[in-house]
Amino acid sequence: MSRENAREILGFSSDKPVVAVIGGSQGSRAINDAFREALPLLRENQDIHIFWQTGQYQYEALRDFAQDNITIVPFTDKMGAVYSAADLIISRAGAMTLSEITACGKPSLLIPFPGAAADHQTKNAESLAEKGAAKVIPEVELTSDKLAEETGRLLADAELLGKMANAARDAAILDAADQIANEIIRLAQA
Repeated sequence: MSRENAREILGFSSDKPVVAVIGGSQGSRAINDAFREALPLLRENQDIHIFWQTGQYQYEALRDFAQDNITIVPFTDKMGAVYSAADLIISRAGAMTLSEITACGKPSLLIPFPGAAADHQTKNAESLAEKGAAKVIPEVELTSDKLAEETGRLLADAELLGKMANAARDAAILDAADQIANEIIRLAQA
């Protein structure tokens, strides 16, 4: 899906950067709280569209922040459009989310869930950061000021966002299913 088509589906004009804030199907209280407090700073310094997927549990408390340039939903079945439209994705760092982000070649600002088993989200996020595809803010360091500052810094640097997007595309393993199937076949024949 083209960026322009995706923005049309989401109701955004094509001339402003789009920031997608996604906390997974359940949402993320830490991301939602920090982003809510960061909104005034972001709006003051950036002319952007925001697509904010809050999760069902916090949607009622946050829906009043919706404006012409801010779309707030509890859940969406239009993630393809969200990824295609986004210039920057703010997200947790689950494996499936990161596989989607890299498959779409999108730069990301990742806030790993610290309670994930074996701290795998931190490892996932650090792996993308080492490749130059993402920036990471550990949840323990997450503040509205830091989130607004890092988001603004990234949006102000088109060259860096481009490099991060290229690195994300390079990190994608688009034939993962084939690789897994081939390995299973190889092991079964051994």
